[in-house]
Amino acid sequence: KVSHFQDQVLQTLQSCCQGQSQAPSFHPSFWSFFIVIRLIRFFFCAFSMFTIIATLRVFVNNFNKTLSFLIDEQPLLIVMAGDAKIDNKKYKQYFHKKAKMIPNELVESYIGHSPGGVCPFVVKDNVQIYLDISLQKLEYVYPAAGNDHSAIRLSCHELEECCHPQDWIDVCK
Repeated sequence: KVSHFQDQVLQTLQSCCQGQSQAPSFHPSFWSFFIVIRLIRFFFCAFSMFTIIATLRVFVNNFNKTLSFLIDEQPLLIVMAGDAKIDNKKYKQYFHKKAKMIPNELVESYIGHSPGGVCPFVVKDNVQIYLDISLQKLEYVYPAAGNDHSAIRLSCHELEECCHPQDWIDVCK
């Protein structure tokens, strides 16, 4: 049974994802974590990480990045700390392929979110999600929430529980 609070959260997330090619769907355990999740809606385009950092008064590493890659036409997301960068050597060592990001114009068709709103939840079924260990040093992270006007405050544990990653990996420097 969906509570009034859960219904409000669902409506907010659906409005965040409005106009996207795939309707939002949620893993059942996702709801249990909304008690402690803080959904933040911006009244401006928050595409710039620095705009969000100034608004929330958090450090750059807390506002994490979710980057989208292709390996043999299989889409995958890597969520990392905001100050982290992909280390091509580590990436190739883990995935046995050279890092190939999804071109901006194809991100929504592969992932379900457009650039600026890519997040590790409410993605297409075939998308694999990985969390980089650069996140583990943080108490809270702020991933995007489906568009360039929203973010969610989560602990690393909540992030892991919400997005059900394939694995924690070490591919950043």
